[in-house]
Amino acid sequence: MRTLDLDDSSRVIVLGEGQVGSAISRSLTRSMPSVGHQTKTDWSTPAAAARSTTDALAGLPRLGPTTGSSTTVIWSAGTAGMTTTKERCDQNLETMKQVLRAALDSVPEGQRRALHLVSSAGAHANGAPRWPESASAATGDRPSRVPYIELKVAEERWARSLVDDPNPVDITVHRVASVYARPGDPGRSGMVAAMVRNAARGKVTPIFGRWSTIRNYVHADDVGDFVARSVHLVPDDGQRVSESLLVDRRSYAIGELVNLVSKAIRRPVPLQMIPADNAENHTFNPAMISAGFTARPLPTAIRQMFLELQP
Repeated sequence: MRTLDLDDSSRVIVLGEGQVGSAISRSLTRSMPSVGHQTKTDWSTPAAAARSTTDALAGLPRLGPTTGSSTTVIWSAGTAGMTTTKERCDQNLETMKQVLRAALDSVPEGQRRALHLVSSAGAHANGAPRWPESASAATGDRPSRVPYIELKVAEERWARSLVDDPNPVDITVHRVASVYARPGDPGRSGMVAAMVRNAARGKVTPIFGRWSTIRNYVHADDVGDFVARSVHLVPDDGQRVSESLLVDRRSYAIGELVNLVSKAIRRPVPLQMIPADNAENHTFNPAMISAGFTARPLPTAIRQMFLELQP
């Protein structure tokens, strides 16, 4: 957990310091001076994570006058993916609930409270939950729901319920495409970076999906910059829940991505294609992308990653 006091009356609590969380923290500290506090969270159980969050926040100095002060909590944590089991997804949900409740309860009464939830664009289609059919659907059985998608929908639903708290919370849900980061950045670097790094070293990259599977990719720093800017926005129309869609204007098939990497490094890209249920295509209407968000061109990012890997 990283806590940033942007001034005497504005605090940001970043929960989760992987790809996106680290990028948000970097962007916030670049945009304005801040006083930072970093503490280690015990993620072993939901209760342990909540307890360590409460203890860490209790030890921080208070902000200035309560009136006019604000605390923004950013949730960018979680270890679940499209292939994660239901049990693991259930634990992720309970951890989020307990940790966010601990963080929000640390805010003194009278302060403005805001929550920014980093969610998944791939779990939605045109703003509605996407329920891919499992392999058993071909037999005529009722399609099963993917636990990861259920998790994302449940996270958003719970976050929205906070507007009914006695001390209401302003909610912003950021739905983000498949995130990649520079090799070596905190957290998982994502499939794009893994493919570039492995291909540059002549290693095989396992790919769960099909050659034709279409995905949408955004750089963690682009997401971090957008979320950091949105922290400073205060709703002035009475609307307590808002959403953003952070995706690239173009999606790429796995085969296209491989060609981009091969062209950048000027050598073949060794792959191991592994059949998987997670093979649905992710494409988005460019008109739905949030104003103010621009994803850097994927070919440019790939070339830059390869250059940074050179000795």
